[in-house]
Amino acid sequence: MAVQKKEENKKNAILTTVIILWGLVFLFMKINIIGNYAGTLILTLLYLYMNFNLINLFFTSKRTTFKIYVFMLLDLVYLLRESFSLFSIFIYFTAMGILVYLIMKDEGKNKLPEIYQFAGFYTTIKIIFISMLIFL
Repeated sequence: MAVQKKEENKKNAILTTVIILWGLVFLFMKINIIGNYAGTLILTLLYLYMNFNLINLFFTSKRTTFKIYVFMLLDLVYLLRESFSLFSIFIYFTAMGILVYLIMKDEGKNKLPEIYQFAGFYTTIKIIFISMLIFL
């Protein structure tokens, strides 16, 4: 139990550090210390690493994490290809609903609050990431 708690604290610390780095890179981009192209690349890589840590914080099943990784990469490709519209938001939430359903099938209904917590946090991070890209 103590080892599991220690591991969870380590994962939380890594996730917090990445979120702080993400904010610092954005701030450095706004005050022109880091260029827009390099900053966007760094923000995207930090976004992927942050999602990787978030997934590992909530789930340990390889099957579940694989589904989320595939969703995350397809979502990122769709984000970088498409413009922001109501249709793309509808597609995102439909895909997120399907992902939550697939995770629930793997993890079970007893993990439903944890799955909803993950989906909410993941969507919040996504909204922040898109907002940062819009305001660059």
